[in-house]
Amino acid sequence: MWFDTGDINAKIRTPELVKDEVQQRLNFFDKKVDSAVFRAEIEIEIPPTTPAGVYRLRLVCPRGVSNPVRFHVVEEPVVYDEGSPHQSLEQAQPVLYPVVIGGKLARPGELDYYSIHARRGEELSFEVVQAEKTDRVIASDKFAPRLALYEEEKSWFDAHRHTRLLFEEERSSDLIPVESVGTYRFKRDGQFFIEVSGLYGEGCPDCAYELRIAPRQAGKNSQAGNEQFGSAWKERSFDRRLKDGWLHALQARTVEGGSGFETGAESADTNQANGAGPSTVQESTHVPSILSQPSKSEEREPNDDAAHAQPITIPGIVEGTIDRPGDVDSFRFMVKPGTKLAFEFETPDTGPPQFNPRFSVIDSQDRELFSNVRQRVAVFSNNADKPTYLKDVEPKTVYTFENGGDYILQVRDITSRYGGPSDRYRILIRPQIPHVGEVSVGDVDHDVDHMNLVRGEAKKISFTLSYEEGFRGDVSFLVAGLPQGVQASPGVEPADDREPTDVDKSPDLFVPKLQRATIVLFAAPGAPLTSTPSLVRIQCRPILNGKLGEVLPAADIPLMVVESARQEHKEQEKQGN
Repeated sequence: MWFDTGDINAKIRTPELVKDEVQQRLNFFDKKVDSAVFRAEIEIEIPPTTPAGVYRLRLVCPRGVSNPVRFHVVEEPVVYDEGSPHQSLEQAQPVLYPVVIGGKLARPGELDYYSIHARRGEELSFEVVQAEKTDRVIASDKFAPRLALYEEEKSWFDAHRHTRLLFEEERSSDLIPVESVGTYRFKRDGQFFIEVSGLYGEGCPDCAYELRIAPRQAGKNSQAGNEQFGSAWKERSFDRRLKDGWLHALQARTVEGGSGFETGAESADTNQANGAGPSTVQESTHVPSILSQPSKSEEREPNDDAAHAQPITIPGIVEGTIDRPGDVDSFRFMVKPGTKLAFEFETPDTGPPQFNPRFSVIDSQDRELFSNVRQRVAVFSNNADKPTYLKDVEPKTVYTFENGGDYILQVRDITSRYGGPSDRYRILIRPQIPHVGEVSVGDVDHDVDHMNLVRGEAKKISFTLSYEEGFRGDVSFLVAGLPQGVQASPGVEPADDREPTDVDKSPDLFVPKLQRATIVLFAAPGAPLTSTPSLVRIQCRPILNGKLGEVLPAADIPLMVVESARQEHKEQEKQGN
């Protein structure tokens, strides 16, 4: 066993061959596959000092290291499905909260019921997560979990049917829930029932779930935990936090004082590979320095139109709530000609698709200059025209104001049909900071989360880098933690010459420039075999005008040097003889 982090111990029991029907299910789409499938039971010992969160474990064998299996370490008591039938309210398994319940929907159409005794005025949170997922999910290749709450009283429609209670989230929206989570404030003491099922009636031997029941003030289950594996930078997301030093974090992803750009190939050795960057750059850009935190403004009613717009300063953070259907919040700000601004949007409580925040900027002539509504244009169609369709609302938009003066920022729900206390937003308006944004690992020949490198062979790791807000420098890559006999060198990506079927309308508002980089890892024929994984840490570093920025995390990949299957088979034959 191998854990990515933490002082966790485990014992692995003797593996056993999986039954034939499981093999048939795994190989259903490829009848030619005839591989043995094994299962191993693992006993994990978690010290009391282990922080709550998400952890990973892997199996290690002579063939290499496996993909990770995630599991949760929680603070609440844990109980399990008793195994006896509880597919009706009368058979519901009683539990005491706070609790985390481990269950399984073993067959299609199966329902699991649990009963609790709640007190009047108490507000509880119910949350279902899948055991091998790090995030709350809508659906996966296994099943989409669904929650329902019932009270003890029978429906007057049917004496054998209990009355269903709507969660707070179900009462405030008529949209299909995307998260198997709900909260409820109980109006009386009594017995209540929770139903867990598959949204589409799914069920299978691997359809495991975790049901967490706890007071609402205890917060949601810790999903981030200790799973900081590789680059954790999120910039274009409605749930990233736009305070607590966000501007300084952005500043760390560029080069202080950089102005103008020039290129130059940087030599690479076994532990460094030159990354992505333009070959020639003619223009120059100044990187602004953030010296102070932005001012903060709270929305105040009435501000539904331009005449009552609330004045704000830049850089600044605006916090408000679309508290009713049709609500519009208006803010007034002033810029100079040529000002380049970034508008970043955060939804602390509820985001898309329940709350779809739309903001727009209007000039003095009451014309909309831009918004965060991203549209796509179909390039090929049966008609002569090129149809445009709505793609989504974006959490970040950049814009250059050609003319100075006063402008109005307006915020509302995109449909104007929804609004409530949970539809809170936070907008950061700031000068643009050219920087390296999100760095994603895009594998080509192998899984990204681990690598088994055969002696004498090479594998490559592909990266996609976002060049945000006009960043036009270079990026170098650093590779550390390579085992003996393994080298890293820069590689190339094949060009994609395919014509797009559709393109973004006004892409400069929403889409950063993307660059591709590749690192090739090569294991020498005589490289020593490894018995445990080496954690290879890949970092990147922005370069502007010959100046180096700070080192940024890109990915952490467990790597093992292994023997080829053919050579391993020969060794086994020698041992047999």
